[in-house]
Amino acid sequence: MNSATSTSPAETYFPASDGSRWKWKKTVTIGDETGPLKPTVFTSTLESRLVGQEHVDGIQCFRVEMVDEFGNVVQTEHLSIRPDGHYRHSMNKDQFTPPLRILALPAKVGTRWKNSCTVQGIRLSTSSNIEAEETITVPAGTFETIRVKVDAGLLTTTTWYAPGIGAVKQSVNKSIQSQRDDSELEAFTPGDAPPAPKS
Repeated sequence: MNSATSTSPAETYFPASDGSRWKWKKTVTIGDETGPLKPTVFTSTLESRLVGQEHVDGIQCFRVEMVDEFGNVVQTEHLSIRPDGHYRHSMNKDQFTPPLRILALPAKVGTRWKNSCTVQGIRLSTSSNIEAEETITVPAGTFETIRVKVDAGLLTTTTWYAPGIGAVKQSVNKSIQSQRDDSELEAFTPGDAPPAPKS
């Protein structure tokens, strides 16, 4: 069974070291078994990379880039770590105002929290819950995790976080599109040192 620790409790579920990499197997399933047609399934390989720090509205954030199997950057986000949780400040060019708390700390089963923010001029409200501790197996190995569910109305996201690794599995259900996106960790490579801030 895989496990790891971090020097900072706030960083337990997001190792904040420059060069950290998470390799993912992503499966997109469109449709379900209720109709006459079988679901359509697409698979791909992606990698998330912590590439440094940048400031968003004066707050120092970690910049994470996701690249496809050809090395093209397909997504960027800015995250910050605070004593009360992990926050998403932006996704690609879209900024969350105020930042969206994606994980509450300390991470205890039964913890609930709500978010209300604006992105792309649209008000977004979410309800989150640390549902359980759970042992799960993904291609990268078997991990002790916490399971976090985020309900945003027509979009529900469940993420499994392992100490010292971060997210090891995520399932996104898009009910309005009859689509489910599943991502499983294939490999994690820790970085060497804290990233240097960029002005």
